[in-house]
Amino acid sequence: MVQQAITESLKITNRVLLTVTDLVKTYSGQEQPALDGISFQISEGERVGIIGANGSGKTTLFRLVVNLIRPDRGMIQVMGNTNLEYAKEFIGYVPEHQTGLENFTPAELLDLAGRMYNLDTRIIERRKRELIEWAGLKDERDELIAGFSKGMVQRLQLALALVHNPKILLLDEPMSGLDPEGQKSLTTLLHSLEGYTLLYASHQLAEVEEFCERVIMLQQGKVVSDI
Repeated sequence: MVQQAITESLKITNRVLLTVTDLVKTYSGQEQPALDGISFQISEGERVGIIGANGSGKTTLFRLVVNLIRPDRGMIQVMGNTNLEYAKEFIGYVPEHQTGLENFTPAELLDLAGRMYNLDTRIIERRKRELIEWAGLKDERDELIAGFSKGMVQRLQLALALVHNPKILLLDEPMSGLDPEGQKSLTTLLHSLEGYTLLYASHQLAEVEEFCERVIMLQQGKVVSDI
């Protein structure tokens, strides 16, 4: 099953998986940097909350790590590698907002994700079967996502992030917009991923404390606390 595969693929050590050094990013037309010289390290097996108000730089940080945008200054290393396009194979990313999935089915998206990571066809079929069952979407595997609830979409997003068995999982406000039942279902899935190297961004401290043992607080693009 999914948890067994993840457990076997991840060995918790003191190895540093992610290093962020003096990272600066200012968007065009903005005077205040979205990120203003932040630095930290994440070791394998850590579960780290990135907390801050809206606009504190959480999403910008994640988008930089997955190479969707480029920094003005500073360095990001994933498993010692500064080639972030190559490093994508080690990262699973669940964005806060995702559009353009409405006319696909879970099976189609998992198949596409597997091919994007150059997985063997047999591995894709196995991962697709395992992840659809794990996410509680077996009955909806061939249904269009346009009819899904927000909670179902988030469970699918998590499955897509795990298809290639990455080392690091980035979750950007994963509970945003979920009703209590959706939050409960997603919480159950996240707790089943114990031992996973996790960066969990939220503006809710209680939510972060549910899943993380370390908290990095961002304020106006700066790290103001790391405990």
